[in-house]
Amino acid sequence: MKTGIHSKMAEEMKIIPFPEENEDRFIARVIYSALSEWIKASTFDRKIDDQEGVTEDGCTKHHITRKCGDILKGFLEIYPQIEDYFYPEDEKDPKPIQEIQKRLFSAGVLVSGINNTVQLSQKKYGFVTDNLYFERGNFPETGNQISGLGSYINRVPENSSTQQLEELFFIPDENAESTFYNFNKRMKGKYTPLSEIPENWRFFDFNSKKSFYKSWIPYFDETNKITAYKNSNNILDYGIIKNNNGTLSSITFPNHIVDTKEVRRFLYGIRSAEGNPCKAKLTLMGKSVNIEFYTSLPQREQTLLNMIAWPVRSMYDRTQYTAPIVFLPIIKKMFKNLNVDIG
Repeated sequence: MKTGIHSKMAEEMKIIPFPEENEDRFIARVIYSALSEWIKASTFDRKIDDQEGVTEDGCTKHHITRKCGDILKGFLEIYPQIEDYFYPEDEKDPKPIQEIQKRLFSAGVLVSGINNTVQLSQKKYGFVTDNLYFERGNFPETGNQISGLGSYINRVPENSSTQQLEELFFIPDENAESTFYNFNKRMKGKYTPLSEIPENWRFFDFNSKKSFYKSWIPYFDETNKITAYKNSNNILDYGIIKNNNGTLSSITFPNHIVDTKEVRRFLYGIRSAEGNPCKAKLTLMGKSVNIEFYTSLPQREQTLLNMIAWPVRSMYDRTQYTAPIVFLPIIKKMFKNLNVDIG
């Protein structure tokens, strides 16, 4: 591959080109990860003049967006061939800097500070291997290994505690099918009988091979079965509906399940329970693993993946990623916990 500014950046972040990727994809990965580091470093900006969005207490999201947006603009002038990675045609109103900030907030890397400022979170470390740890809460330093939007070090400071990486992102030990069964068990006796089905309800087709988005149908006539419903007129109204010998009853999901995209965990569990588990394909390519799947992840797993892997087709890609092979055990465990068949 050709050398350039991106080569020096890649060297500093310990990002290597993968054998199967072309140069443009490699450059896009490097810039994507570098933006994450610039965003984190920008939280230490302090007021030295009348610069908008910067105070003695720190800087705002607006300041970071403007500053790092200018950085991205400069790199796209140097590498115009990667513009569609950050501004894909199929993404409505893409805002790459805001989106990366959002992902860092979701991962707990960024937190809200005083006076509407943004700051790094408290220091925490997540175990990957005996010589690789996820680092959260430290100022970006040259020499850290960057993967996706995550920063990694080879050893943690003395007397520092660590957690398994999955624990750091609150990935539940319970698999998706058990989550579905246990919720239904806990809610037994709390279901509300339905004399008729609201016409704006749609029902999850657990026999579908399509993505979750395309698996909602306008009827539910499966006797002695349970599935999820959604209200097509209310994006916050999801729940479970069951058919006992033709008698229908339902229960609405609590708000936190909907707000955190945990409904998806139930959909994985329902498909598995009905003998139609979702599928993923992991392809080993030298020092990397290519990850392909066809159904949206729950928010916690999505956040974990953002911290270890790079989206392939654009930074908004949600179903194809590439990651260093060191993360393969974590990736396999993540999919297994969602009852996904890995091919």
